[in-house]
Amino acid sequence: MIAALGLVPEVKETLEAEAEKLATQWLSRYRVEIKSLSDERQDVYRQIREMSSEPMPVDLARPSSWMQPTTLREANGTETPLPHYAQHLLCDDDGKFPEDFNSWEGEVVKAELARAGTVGWYRNPSRASQDSLGVIYEEGGSPKIVRPDFVFFARLPDGTVAADIIDPHGIQFGDAIPKLKGLADYAEAFGSQYRRIEAVAKIGDKFRALDLTEASTRAAVAAATSIRALYEGEAGTDYLG
Repeated sequence: MIAALGLVPEVKETLEAEAEKLATQWLSRYRVEIKSLSDERQDVYRQIREMSSEPMPVDLARPSSWMQPTTLREANGTETPLPHYAQHLLCDDDGKFPEDFNSWEGEVVKAELARAGTVGWYRNPSRASQDSLGVIYEEGGSPKIVRPDFVFFARLPDGTVAADIIDPHGIQFGDAIPKLKGLADYAEAFGSQYRRIEAVAKIGDKFRALDLTEASTRAAVAAATSIRALYEGEAGTDYLG
């Protein structure tokens, strides 16, 4: 009888809606207690959040270890050591992080590491994982996820540490504006937790940035129909100075 009821669409939809509502209430009510659990146990509740039919905020897990390549295999079979970068949150015994960045990403990392006060950075995984920051955006009426490339950390004059999201992405892709609008929405909701949230693009021979913590920039993004015009306009600024 119970199994038969589950086949009735109206009953199934009602049960699922009530179950999701109850799960959301419990996850909110016991969020502090959940944060006190082990990483493994917290991951169980993280998976429950991810099963929601609507996107729900999920806390990032602290990364503990990664498998990271150290060489690049060429077409002729030879191996070339990858460039190594300092100050990444995860590093080898020499305090370095190996990565094969594209030209844009490499320029951004060098620029940010050269800024006064930088104390560390994080290469946000592009894969879906508990230690990857994902931002919801909408395309074609469906929710999708963009994963910003980097989070940099800087020590401020008062001794506190601020976080900056820096996301260098090409403007040639059809989803560039929807992703940018998703980042802008994220900045509006969570911008107070960051010093900067910047989308970076190379326009011609210059790198340009959009600081999405600025309300005027978010307004320009919301009204944008041309990604190039957005970066070249008043909302954009020269990134590398």
